Amino acid sequence: MKAGRAVFRIVLFIIIGVVIGYSVYTVNSKRLLGNQLPMPFGIGSSVVLTGSMEPALSVNDLVIVKALPPEEYKIDDIVVYQDQYSLVIHRIVVINGDLVVTQGDANDVTDDPINLSQIKGKMIARVPFVGIIVNGIKTLPGVILILLVAGFLFYLSVRNEKAESNKKLDAIKEEIRRLKEEQSSAAAAGEGAAGSTAATDGTGIADNAGDAGIAGNAGTAGDAGIAGNAGTAGNAGIAGITDTAGDAGIVENTEDREDNVREDS
Repeated sequence: MKAGRAVFRIVLFIIIGVVIGYSVYTVNSKRLLGNQLPMPFGIGSSVVLTGSMEPALSVNDLVIVKALPPEEYKIDDIVVYQDQYSLVIHRIVVINGDLVVTQGDANDVTDDPINLSQIKGKMIARVPFVGIIVNGIKTLPGVILILLVAGFLFYLSVRNEKAESNKKLDAIKEEIRRLKEEQSSAAAAGEGAAGSTAATDGTGIADNAGDAGIAGNAGTAGDAGIAGNAGTAGNAGIAGITDTAGDAGIVENTEDREDNVREDS
């Protein structure tokens, strides 16, 4: 797209240069040299102003004229020649040495004889109704209008290019902003994950310490204390009391019974 705009500007400048150059050259040729049909490269153009060549040519048709050597002009050629300060485009009807007689297709009479040197060239092409534009371009207001139009087109081209550049720049800024937001979100997520891991490790340590403490107390108080009390109060104490009280009572009662038997005897 950018290359297309560059080509458009180059073509636009070329057209402007050609129009201005041709206008200046034409004006100078007509005023300074009296040449009503400048042909810098052997090719010129002229506009039909009357209907004398109807139906072959109409008013405001643009005709392209090519200069030829005098000996190459033939009868029936449509030629443009200069008659004092005006141009005439008619058909050759007679060639007599260096003298040529022309006539308009729509005219009943022939023109006055002219010399071959007066002929500017032979018509080689015709563009219908384009002569209005060409005549307008040749005038000063026409040149100014063309310059204004060309300047406006150039302005539109530059403005559109600038708008596209701004659009691309905004897109780049938006992409940078989005990447920054993603980076900030990723950093925040990483910090949150690190905090959760630290809290989990602390809880595990507390749980392990609590379990160890409970286990230690339980082992000391439960197993040792209960075993000790059971061994002392249950086994030793009960057994001791039973043995002492039972054995002693039985012995004493037996001895008393023996004494009573002896006394009775």
